[in-house]
Amino acid sequence: MATINLNAYNYSPDFKNESLVNRGKNLIRDIKLKNIEGFEHFGFHELALNFSNFNVRELNNFVKLITKQKIGEILILASGKIIENFNAGFNFLFEYDLLREHKIKFSFINIDNMSQDYYGIYEKIKDKFCQRNTGIILSSFNKFNEQTLNFVKLLMNYLQLNDGYYRALERVFLISKESLEKQLEFLHIPLQNRLISPNILSNNFSFFSEINMLLLILKGANINDLVEGYSSGCVSWLSGNLEQNKAFQYAYIRYCLKNDKKSDLLIGSDERFSGILKLYSSINNMRFLGSKHICMSATFSQDIYTYGQYLIDNNRNFFTSVFSLENEKIDFRISDEINNTKDGLESYKDNRISSYSKALQKGYLNTLSNVASLPVFSIELESGSELSLGYIVGFLYWSYIYECYLNKLNPFSF
Repeated sequence: MATINLNAYNYSPDFKNESLVNRGKNLIRDIKLKNIEGFEHFGFHELALNFSNFNVRELNNFVKLITKQKIGEILILASGKIIENFNAGFNFLFEYDLLREHKIKFSFINIDNMSQDYYGIYEKIKDKFCQRNTGIILSSFNKFNEQTLNFVKLLMNYLQLNDGYYRALERVFLISKESLEKQLEFLHIPLQNRLISPNILSNNFSFFSEINMLLLILKGANINDLVEGYSSGCVSWLSGNLEQNKAFQYAYIRYCLKNDKKSDLLIGSDERFSGILKLYSSINNMRFLGSKHICMSATFSQDIYTYGQYLIDNNRNFFTSVFSLENEKIDFRISDEINNTKDGLESYKDNRISSYSKALQKGYLNTLSNVASLPVFSIELESGSELSLGYIVGFLYWSYIYECYLNKLNPFSF
């Protein structure tokens, strides 16, 4: 079972306070009873909890349709949110995967980018994706705009002229809601190549959508563990015991500090957190932009020169959250040929890579809390596994939902 540790520096509310406890319990009770604004959008939660072995088999069978054709690269026309969801999961699980370059390749086209040159893209990719070892996925939670629709028509016409009408369709897959399926009915994509998402799924809470689960499976993710991580975390995220409910604690901290802080910075201890923190910050900014509070994300130590001095100079306007891992999925040791005393370098007994990462993290926390005097929150996951990914997605989703309700806002109204 995955776990999460939340520690606060320079700011620590009393979650035993009777008034706060009652407020939290009443809010959680209303959510469970669906007696609250926006309850009709809790479909994302129901979808994840009810993700059964049948759903996993359905996805695995769909994957077989792709892999049996020995497809090595897929062109994916998808909305920006679908791409964000995939990057969040892929970066967390496979950022340091030694085999990532040998897995099936994805080429994304963001259909939300209205300024892109579709004809230029067409000229660049048309011959490449005529090859039999390539495929195309069309995916969106809404209908395609006219620009994208014309691009699809142009590309499909070229593929079918070169590969044959039906042979080309064997390599085209549709993963969407019913609205897009109806719009693209003229393509006659085979029924077995279609995977339709339920309409109850909220676009901004779509991490556990069929398209994201499918793409992660194609990269080698264990979807059973991913869903189990979310489900096990929800026992805590929906608990009326505020001392155990870390999602509510983090939401309440953010709710309080945003009253007098203009910005907050989400810091990932390495690149694995970049996608998921970007996803969380984008949802926050879409909903709280009217309050003139900005949520940013960064990766330390890469971005330390960008934000380090700025945080110290503007410590009155900031609070920070540092995300890290307690254990590495695969931990490496420094070679004995390097870690010895014969070359004049000091020898360390603990020569695992994780020990150096923890030393860096401790340095970040000390500098931010003691030197910059910022309110700092350390959020530490157990490992970089699928269980932990499902756990942190649930933690961030429910923290955001609680924060909105504490502000008397509908978390699903953007």
